[in-house]
Amino acid sequence: VNPTYWSHTWEDLEAYPRRQPQSHKYSYGRILVAGGSLGMAGAPCFAGMGAYRTGVGLVDLVVEEGSRPVVQTLLPEAIVHTWESFSEEGAAKACLEKASLVILGPGLGLKEESRIFFYQLWNTLKKMPRPLL
Repeated sequence: VNPTYWSHTWEDLEAYPRRQPQSHKYSYGRILVAGGSLGMAGAPCFAGMGAYRTGVGLVDLVVEEGSRPVVQTLLPEAIVHTWESFSEEGAAKACLEKASLVILGPGLGLKEESRIFFYQLWNTLKKMPRPLL
């Protein structure tokens, strides 16, 4: 079996829009990734890495407390929050107001704590709709 791969040339890269010289990270959107239960920290990290590779300016990751050290090691440029700190409606609302997109679910798991976190965030999202993936 022959592996398939893509090779980009400089001409291919010209098709991508260039960043403006006077811009900054807040000019390119902010994505919130919520998930990352214990033992599943890689999923939100991969979602965050993908977001950065598409050109987003800033990524917020919301993970379970036990996943925080792994996430901060794998994606140090992201802002990391915990489910516990995010369960306060004021904290969630402040972060969601800044988000251009919410990715809900990578590595969330099926534990009871995951379900509680999911429904708390879901209810907050219903009050302040954001594009959701």
